[in-house]
Amino acid sequence: MSDLPSHELAFAEQLSHWDPQPKLVASSTDVRSASQPVLDCHNHLGRWLTGGDSWMCASIPHFLEAMRAVGVRHVVNLDGLIGRDLEDNLRRYDRAHPRSFSTFMQLDWSALKSRNPGAALADQVRQGAQLGAVGLKIWKHLGLELRRRDGSLLMPDDEILAPVWETAAELELPVCIHVADPMAFFDPMDLANERLEELSIHPDWWFGDRRRHPSHQELIDRLDALLTANPSTRFMAAHLASCAEDLDEVDRLLTQHPHLFVDTGARLAEIGRQPRRFAQLVAAHPRQVVFGLDHYPTTADDYRRYFRFFETLDEHFPYWAAGERPTQGRWRISGCGLTDPLLMGIYSNNARTFLGSRVVERLG
Repeated sequence: MSDLPSHELAFAEQLSHWDPQPKLVASSTDVRSASQPVLDCHNHLGRWLTGGDSWMCASIPHFLEAMRAVGVRHVVNLDGLIGRDLEDNLRRYDRAHPRSFSTFMQLDWSALKSRNPGAALADQVRQGAQLGAVGLKIWKHLGLELRRRDGSLLMPDDEILAPVWETAAELELPVCIHVADPMAFFDPMDLANERLEELSIHPDWWFGDRRRHPSHQELIDRLDALLTANPSTRFMAAHLASCAEDLDEVDRLLTQHPHLFVDTGARLAEIGRQPRRFAQLVAAHPRQVVFGLDHYPTTADDYRRYFRFFETLDEHFPYWAAGERPTQGRWRISGCGLTDPLLMGIYSNNARTFLGSRVVERLG
């Protein structure tokens, strides 16, 4: 996995037990509910991430109760997959609770082995939309793992995929695309890596071997090329386009591509350590930043930490749950105190624009 010497690895393991409790006295605002209705545009409720045996959302009534408690009106489930799995998700969420849930489909990438993979994948998009999927989710293995018939990596801007994006545009189906991952996941696994603890727990999240994986910048360049080639398709680049550590780059992408949205899913740690810069980004692009949680199984307090960040100027508070340990870096965060108009955009209006009529009609 890495060339980290054994004594340095032992030091990292020892450091993982260090749990300093800050003596800083700072203001604390108890944000129990969002100040405005919220659409969560990035969450996982299906069986995809549980190995297929159980639902990520074990009890819909309990989850609906948590949503009501914090002011979340609607949640986008990105776990629809395809075929029977998609039908099961639609039946459990969209059809049973149409005002509360909507489901995105994914693709069956085994179609890459066919003689005309682009057409086969585009047909899947049509079939998913006919069943009731409201969008298409593309996971990060595009650009990192998926391969063409000749064995080369399939990249986001590959011409093979052109029919997929064209079909999504034709059907007015939004696309949530996850390209790359945190920047540190592409760096050497050594004591200079700020996500060393996390990568030690999840070594399969490390993409720093250039013999196997492209660089982070190459993947973002390929995303840029994809957006340039498909101006009629609505894209949401998940996790702030995997550039949450460099909001200047996010700013550039949003400026150059007005059909692009970005979500905040699983990036509270990153935006929380640069609250003023994040607020500037939202002010510069008030219609393109969308709230997404991407924390599962989901609790009411998971939402509340984000809402505290968005709505207050509290300083130096944990981005992780009480009783847990920091998972994405050894720092605390501060609030960015967005204005009400910006909150309205990030909480609901921008998601409505991205999701389109299929979801907006449900919400009324």
